[in-house]
Amino acid sequence: MTKDLLLVFDCITSGLTAYLFHFTGSLIVQHHVSLSVSVDGRKAEQNPLDWWCALCHATKKVLELAPVKSVNRIAAISFSAQSQVCLCLNADGHPLYPAITWSDTRSAEVVNPVSSIPPQEHYYMTGLWDEPSSSIRKLIWLREKYPALYASTHYVLQCKDYLVYRLTDNLCTDYTDASSTHALDINCMDWCEPVLQAAGVPRKIFPPIFYSNEIVGTITSKASGATGLCTDIPVVLGAGDVLCSAVGAGCTEPGQIFLGLGSSSWMAQCRNKPVYNIPNVINNPHAVPGLFLCFTPVPEAGVTFKWLKNEILCYGPEGHSPVNPFLNIYPYTNMETFIEKSIPGANGLFFLPHIMGVEVNEPHAAILGLTWRHTQADIVRAALEGICFELKKRWINFTTHSPASELIVVGPAQKEEIWLQLLSNILNITVYNTTHTSTTDAIGAAIIAGQAIGLYQSFSQSNRFYSIKHTFHPQPEQSIFYQKKFEEYLKINF
Repeated sequence: MTKDLLLVFDCITSGLTAYLFHFTGSLIVQHHVSLSVSVDGRKAEQNPLDWWCALCHATKKVLELAPVKSVNRIAAISFSAQSQVCLCLNADGHPLYPAITWSDTRSAEVVNPVSSIPPQEHYYMTGLWDEPSSSIRKLIWLREKYPALYASTHYVLQCKDYLVYRLTDNLCTDYTDASSTHALDINCMDWCEPVLQAAGVPRKIFPPIFYSNEIVGTITSKASGATGLCTDIPVVLGAGDVLCSAVGAGCTEPGQIFLGLGSSSWMAQCRNKPVYNIPNVINNPHAVPGLFLCFTPVPEAGVTFKWLKNEILCYGPEGHSPVNPFLNIYPYTNMETFIEKSIPGANGLFFLPHIMGVEVNEPHAAILGLTWRHTQADIVRAALEGICFELKKRWINFTTHSPASELIVVGPAQKEEIWLQLLSNILNITVYNTTHTSTTDAIGAAIIAGQAIGLYQSFSQSNRFYSIKHTFHPQPEQSIFYQKKFEEYLKINF
């Protein structure tokens, strides 16, 4: 029987989704299982057994819902998943403590021995800045709070690595997730001895590292019984969700750039080697072996957009609104009509969209030039312009020494087409959004799986899975206007 299907699992904190793709790019069927997160202050934990149960249930459901008998046609399995996780296992491979997820920052409560390494030196070794969300910092916290548990820890895994282990009995990780621990030296592509020594963590606690597109085993008899999968299916390691998203977005060759636009947002560029001379850029090994993904978070984008929806375009005294302010959905109904009540330049308003600024030394949001004549529509347009100006700063940083003329946008907010036209005008480049039936994370995992087993000759396969929905070309007069406005923005942005 022809092996022409790819099964991928996309596991993020909110849930696990199983996707069954035909190798030509069409989605056969998918099934989502919601997951809970235990959150309390800085705490964010999940039960790893819930991940496994979700995978088993989603797999059985996908096989059941597939229009034809598909289990014997699955050519490979792969993963996309949340990173910066700390999951401790004992010598028998059983979890000792809930998985500490990426958003947990309790490690800030204990002494950080990694701080003995000068920040710039740490950055040049790992490509990342030391922060409480890193896996190794979480492990240090666990050692301080639960020393007996730490003493029983034999392995520390990431989310997808635990699922791979349950399927294959093999303990391993890939370079993208190894990087997310903040304990990988990206210069020699091995565990970073100075960081491990500073942290007081033995090297053996971390698993062997493989490339994202390597086959690391097949389904065990036990896993076959739990999932309904055949034992001869190769399991491909896969990658962290942002790196899978880059593959799914077609950002697989040096110089290509993509923008993830949603509640969390980032701009990323594929490079031959790490870059250290661009502000606020971090470097991860790419899911494509030998390349790096250099990206910068853009927290202003999604958070400001949600703030506009929830607080500015909120329910009025009559109980109605041009949007649904308490639903995290896209597109935001009637947003385009509402914005068009204002004019380019928002009648002189400037919006500094640093909504995330909470520390004294961080920039804060501000609306400048506000008078009683300004309207909600002016504030909304000014805020979206401010987000685009922040994106333009990142774009300039990326393209000064690596020119690019187009940008592909992925993520929920790619449906906001007036925003994308505004972005095209302000960046003065061509912007694309896409139409597809699954996330770019899942598409990336499918491409990695197909490339690993030889179905695809390269990683440049994203056009199999989706098409360009709309192309936004810069409007010359608008671009000239916004270049002047951007220069003013740079003078007042603090």
